[in-house]
Amino acid sequence: MRAYENKKDLFVPLTQRQIQILDKYNHELPTLSDQKFNAYIKEACKKAGINKQVELIKSVSGNKSYEYVPKWGIITSHIAIKTIISLCCKKRISPKSALEISGKSVEIIIKHYYGIDKETIKDQ
Repeated sequence: MRAYENKKDLFVPLTQRQIQILDKYNHELPTLSDQKFNAYIKEACKKAGINKQVELIKSVSGNKSYEYVPKWGIITSHIAIKTIISLCCKKRISPKSALEISGKSVEIIIKHYYGIDKETIKDQ
């Protein structure tokens, strides 16, 4: 598999179900625009019941406004990648393995994505 953004080859272990889906489409899945991909992520999160209200802060011309929205409404591909990489960290998967799955560089993963939650800090 090749990463879209940086054209790097990726190694992503697949489950049997994922292999069945690929076989169904002769390994030629349709490409999606970022907007459509994010819309599908939001739809999946909504169906999964990710409805917790979160505060959304908007700033226009220096004026901040606050509103509460369901969490599924703000989830994007960027947040999905951050979550996957953070879960890799939590499961003690190395940054190098996370880069093979995500296509991001180790430096970018550690600087921007490799989140550590309070529970992980406590465990360590």
